[in-house]
Amino acid sequence: MDRQSLLPTPDEILGHPGRVFALEAEPGTQRRKLLRELSDAAGARGILCRRVDSDFELGGPWAGLRELFEELVPRLEEQAPDLLIQHDYELVTILPLLRHKLSPRNPNLTDLAPEHEQVRLYPADRAIRILHGLIDLLAEWKRRLSPEPWLILCDDFDRSGYLVRRFFAELMRRKGEGSRLVLLAACSPGEWAQAGALFAPAILAPPRRLFLEPEERQFVNPEQAAAEAEKIEALASVDPNDIELYLPALIRLWDLSDQPARAVPWQLVALTTYGHRGFYQDAERYGEAALAHLEECFPDDDKARLRLVT
Repeated sequence: MDRQSLLPTPDEILGHPGRVFALEAEPGTQRRKLLRELSDAAGARGILCRRVDSDFELGGPWAGLRELFEELVPRLEEQAPDLLIQHDYELVTILPLLRHKLSPRNPNLTDLAPEHEQVRLYPADRAIRILHGLIDLLAEWKRRLSPEPWLILCDDFDRSGYLVRRFFAELMRRKGEGSRLVLLAACSPGEWAQAGALFAPAILAPPRRLFLEPEERQFVNPEQAAAEAEKIEALASVDPNDIELYLPALIRLWDLSDQPARAVPWQLVALTTYGHRGFYQDAERYGEAALAHLEECFPDDDKARLRLVT
């Protein structure tokens, strides 16, 4: 059977707004090629395609969403500035660089307090409210200015963070059919059952399983990884307020380097940053990684040890 025939066709996409398709196949260049081919075929039928990679390790908690909304912001500035203002709080949360030119109108008391005076943690449902605000923004943008069907191709969905999975689950539940959205989530073999657990069963198509030859992992020179990490650390020190931009790369490169213990302080920064903001499920991933090296990396730093253990 032709591999392409196992993917949803443009007719299926057009005929099933609100449906979630899952593709289980080995990650790598072959899978990306198939997704590009599907995107091209769908685009030829008037379907607007958006491809994103939601690998948490590569992009952090907002991997995938950041790409989706980065592309949207310039259009909002030009065509719908009222939506940009209405959803400024949500946008600066997932796009830190926007903070340099967009100030949220309604910050809460925790946002306004100096960092050393912030003693209150955000409630967990704040994160969910941010997701629903982004969903409202996307749906209203589509209604006004992009009424054509959309196909969102989300690669590495099984490697995404909790908030990204929750976003897509809520997006498709609330707005999938009405906004003419279709989602295709690409996962590694055997991973869809867990990755897709947040979706409403009624909107799920049977998963498509495709055999592709596993690809060898690309070798990364440990010394080169360390050199790249040091360059990024220098950039991060210029403006500590932009640290979220650098955390995924710093942690990944130090992990791949010949000095993996140097990733741990950055994992602690990520744990603190995202934990403080109420993104607890994703922050925990960084904490678990750092906790394994607690004794060797923080033998005398009681404050760091307390953060990790807590």
